[in-house]
Amino acid sequence: MKPEKIILTINGKELDRTHGLDWYDYGAHQHDPFVPGFTSLDPHCEKYYNVSPYAYCHNNPIMRIDPNGMDDYYSINGDLLYHDENDSYIKFVVKEKEDKNYLKEVNENGSFDATKLNDPYALPNDAALKESLKILKDTKSNDDGLAERCALVSDDGVVVEGKPGKKYNGIDDVATATLPSYPEYYELKSKTTSIHSHITGVINERISQADAVGPGDPDVFRQYKCNIIVGKEGMGPGSRRDVICFYGNNVQAGDPPKLTLTPKVVRKILGIK
Repeated sequence: MKPEKIILTINGKELDRTHGLDWYDYGAHQHDPFVPGFTSLDPHCEKYYNVSPYAYCHNNPIMRIDPNGMDDYYSINGDLLYHDENDSYIKFVVKEKEDKNYLKEVNENGSFDATKLNDPYALPNDAALKESLKILKDTKSNDDGLAERCALVSDDGVVVEGKPGKKYNGIDDVATATLPSYPEYYELKSKTTSIHSHITGVINERISQADAVGPGDPDVFRQYKCNIIVGKEGMGPGSRRDVICFYGNNVQAGDPPKLTLTPKVVRKILGIK
């Protein structure tokens, strides 16, 4: 029996001409180029109520690709490296060069083993990433960057912002923001992300950095699944870049973050400008 010719076209996916439908096989579901969209529900649609369950790449095919509709692995620069097909949708960032090379090989031969990666970092949900961008922007735009801002983001994407700190006057330590009371409708704190800014302005030659745990942060961080500090990187003179820093919940004052990304990279991962 002569084997049927397999046609690979868009994104290298097989064109299935069964019954004349001409759909593309993406593994988790089929894609109809004439709609355009998928013909069945996204397996992870419950995590994205604001996006159609039939949409391709969150309706953003310029910034995203979707080889099989599952987990995303990104480089430290925000480049999409690989999708993994499993039961939970998570965005990971790989930091090691060998991990990036491994995922490149996986894309070529299709054999993926997560245990071969060197501690990829699991990002919090999109709501937390977007709120981090907002808090950084609000901190820089108000009070000359001299007052902290904060929020809690639940595992299902509910955002509750806290009370901003008072503008730092160079004498009293009053810039600290106050996290909101833990809402009753949240799940366990251990599934929640805390976000706060460190001041981005400079007064009396005092500056603050986001890429180090502050003196009062450890006690707060222990309560939450993930903790994010946004602000400026480093304590050196001159221009310092904006950063979004990710921490665990077992930290000491002065500890560095597990992962540091720029706002540009976070927006790239989210697929927004």
